[in-house]
Amino acid sequence: MHINRHRQEVVDFALGCRGYKTGLKLFNKIADVQCQAYATDDWKVYGQILPSGKHQMSYLWGSE
Repeated sequence: MHINRHRQEVVDFALGCRGYKTGLKLFNKIADVQCQAYATDDWKVYGQILPSGKHQMSYLWGSE
């Protein structure tokens, strides 16, 4: 699920397991969305899909 934290709304989602195929399906749906960062729980699949410069673990979000 991709959530816009500022607007507090769901941007898009993908149903499935937490594997590579589902993660890629979601990223392809939101690839054109402009965002500063992708805050995740750092599941290993996200590191394979998301741009490394924009990928942050959610517990680090806002700590900078």
